[in-house]
Amino acid sequence: MRTLSTEGALASAADKVCAAIRRHAATCEQRPDDVGAVVREGEALSQAVLDYEAVLGAESGWSNPIRHLGPLPVFRAQPGRVPGRSGAVRVGIEAHYRLQVGDEDAVLAFVSGRFGDEVSDLGEAVEKLFKSESWDPQRYPPGLLDVEDIEVGVTIDHE
Repeated sequence: MRTLSTEGALASAADKVCAAIRRHAATCEQRPDDVGAVVREGEALSQAVLDYEAVLGAESGWSNPIRHLGPLPVFRAQPGRVPGRSGAVRVGIEAHYRLQVGDEDAVLAFVSGRFGDEVSDLGEAVEKLFKSESWDPQRYPPGLLDVEDIEVGVTIDHE
């Protein structure tokens, strides 16, 4: 139910996302070599989108459609722009995540709705997310799967 205090909150959150996009774009255009400024504006943009999603969920029950874009296309450097090494390299990554799940039923409903088939087990739900969406728990609604800890090991084998 909308109250006088929430009237216009969704439009205001959307306006903040638009403004954050414009600030980020301006920084990237005017000061592309200022890494700190670009990162700060990128973080501000990310926060504005998360704030929008929180208001969107509270006001309408809907999630942010940006969460459902799927895997992003692979960045391909233009020849001559980014120096690199020639030859193949194998990179191994081992990651261990510890997640806090506040509401198991909400996770099951989210995964069942997202993929269109019934999921009845938390392990199955998390595995389905992991295998299908490039595993990024930050992509899911706030509070659904909170990351408590990540341990990452990387090995590199130059062929």
